[in-house]
Amino acid sequence: MFSDNVNSGATIRFPSTANLDINSYDRQNPNETSTNFIITKNENILSGYFRRLGVVEVVLDYAINNISRANNNSTFTVSVSGVQKSITILAGNYTVADVLYLIADDLTTEYSGSPVFSVAQSNTISGQYGLEATSPFYIVETDLANQLDFHTGSDNVETFQVLGAPYLLPGKLEYIDFTSPNLTYQQGLKDSSTSKITRDILYRWYMAWDGPPPLDSLGYPIQQGYIPFKQRRYLSFPKQIKWDTKQPIGQLGFQVYNSDGDILNYDDAFENFEWSMNLLISEQ
Repeated sequence: MFSDNVNSGATIRFPSTANLDINSYDRQNPNETSTNFIITKNENILSGYFRRLGVVEVVLDYAINNISRANNNSTFTVSVSGVQKSITILAGNYTVADVLYLIADDLTTEYSGSPVFSVAQSNTISGQYGLEATSPFYIVETDLANQLDFHTGSDNVETFQVLGAPYLLPGKLEYIDFTSPNLTYQQGLKDSSTSKITRDILYRWYMAWDGPPPLDSLGYPIQQGYIPFKQRRYLSFPKQIKWDTKQPIGQLGFQVYNSDGDILNYDDAFENFEWSMNLLISEQ
């Protein structure tokens, strides 16, 4: 009798798992928003023996205006021969090309057709566009002018003003953090960050497409968030959140923060921000 160490082995039983499915539409208080709400049930939300939680799937339904008065980036101002005129863009979702054409048309109307403003291509920088007029002008500094990366100020009076590297998300939004202190307070290994504000998070959603971004009619990238989108992201190796097996999951609160560290705000009547998340619960 002999033992075949090559062809024999121990039977492995994978740990039992369960799903914890979260949907922002399940918030119960009509005065709460999808970025700051609490879920309470008559029974525990999750009971049983488990040691780990991990976010494996996130779906984001995003339709927040990137240009609006609330974002303080809807006004664009120029000066022609000492006469300043401002235009205001209606709240909505815009690409760089959309905004440039609106500015040119609205400024021409404001100046009653003299000078005439138009969108033109740079003669010196390949692939770059800007604002052209039939008379010299300069651009007054506003949040929108800064987002379009124009050179502003009276030291730059020209008939053509070229864009730099435009980025039209409010507050230069780079990512969104999903948090739930009820789920992460037992986390022994705390999250950290190079930013001034650090929180334990469930998931950080970067405002970026999985592949190259689509381009607008002028060839500028349509960054994620310029136009409404609904996207799913699957995490093949999620963050493992420690959990005490003696503790059930009762009340759950969720907050969603922007990259400035503030609760992400939106106008619930005219904009949309909803999300869902699947957490894998494991006994080991």
